[in-house]
Amino acid sequence: MFIICVCTPFSSKATDYGRRNEKTARQQYEQLLGVKVQPTGLTLLPNHHYIGTSADGIVNSTVIEIKCPFRAENITVDQLVESGYEDSGPP
Repeated sequence: MFIICVCTPFSSKATDYGRRNEKTARQQYEQLLGVKVQPTGLTLLPNHHYIGTSADGIVNSTVIEIKCPFRAENITVDQLVESGYEDSGPP
């Protein structure tokens, strides 16, 4: 059995902000840590081809997921952490 889903891409201020800033965040991550992020697409589990992930990249065999919180649009990462930010969904 196959399930086919034709989905309309979700869009909001927060997701648009994240998409616009992901490349810059990845570049800053690479520069700060002195690493190269290898892009990755959909990765399926070898024995369970119906389970997969679409991470933002791989660094030294470690999968990374880049987040650009809309709540941090006008503050630094340090300020965001100090504010007690926890990713609990849309603002």
